[in-house]
Amino acid sequence: MSQQMSMNPDYISAKTTSSEVASVDREALQQNKKARTSESAIALSPNSQPLPHRGGHSGRGRGGHTRLGGGGRTIDAPPEVIHTFQELSEVLDELHDRRERIIKVSRDITICSKRMIFLLHRIAGTNRPKILAEARDKQKEIIRLFGQVAPEMKGNDFYRHHRSIGPGCEEFIEAASFLVYVEKGQLVTKDELQKLLVNEEGKQILEITDEDYILGLADLTGELMRYCINLVARGEHEVAEEICHFLRIMTNEYEIIDYPPAKKKMSTMRSSLWKVENACYAHKVRGAERPSQFFIDELQRGENYGYRGWEDRGPLDTERIY
Repeated sequence: MSQQMSMNPDYISAKTTSSEVASVDREALQQNKKARTSESAIALSPNSQPLPHRGGHSGRGRGGHTRLGGGGRTIDAPPEVIHTFQELSEVLDELHDRRERIIKVSRDITICSKRMIFLLHRIAGTNRPKILAEARDKQKEIIRLFGQVAPEMKGNDFYRHHRSIGPGCEEFIEAASFLVYVEKGQLVTKDELQKLLVNEEGKQILEITDEDYILGLADLTGELMRYCINLVARGEHEVAEEICHFLRIMTNEYEIIDYPPAKKKMSTMRSSLWKVENACYAHKVRGAERPSQFFIDELQRGENYGYRGWEDRGPLDTERIY
């Protein structure tokens, strides 16, 4: 209490009694008075100049412009320095514009690849040749999009802008590998994908990196899971069991890959395998106990057959996926 009063004279004059004032350190009061007197003298001095306020002409003002010197004065730079900064500005503008063009093409590739995957999920019996032909046409359209972006990614620009085109490459690998599996029942290799990315003259359009190949195949497992559920619902159980065996091998192989982006996809891969195993188990063990149509209805509703996986929060929306 006494320390607070000794540092605050206003508190002493307004709130304390006469006995408390007597105990205050008078030397501290005198120092406070001298400090106040010196501050008022500086404020009333006719030769004193106000300090520059923030946001004025000296230092960084509003709008992000910096002026050298106070009072609005600027320092003229040599012409060669100004010319150098103008060239750097043009280079940066061209870099950003190129990046935006690559991102736009990557989005178009992603959209076309998704449409190709949705088309392949509609294969059912007699329409198989027609669906496969349409899927190949869409694949050619995707390759033409890669041809549009290829001139933007020559030399070192390929590594500089690879992250911009990466999502499109992964989606294309997923769609192309899904087409190969539906058509031939086998896994596509990196060399086969590389041979697809050629122009009409036979020249290579773009290089597929090992990272893109690994991540694209990791996304393939989700499409195979949906394709397998479709097969089980249509009664093609042997092909569904082959897909289940294929997913087990892929999951085991991905477990040993020490690549952080691929490890992030492992939970989804395990979930897809878990759903396929439950669907195959349900048909193998419980399929003979109930009528086939009753089994298919329960399977499509996602009841007791593995649709309520780690990522699902409810029954599978078949219209959204198929």
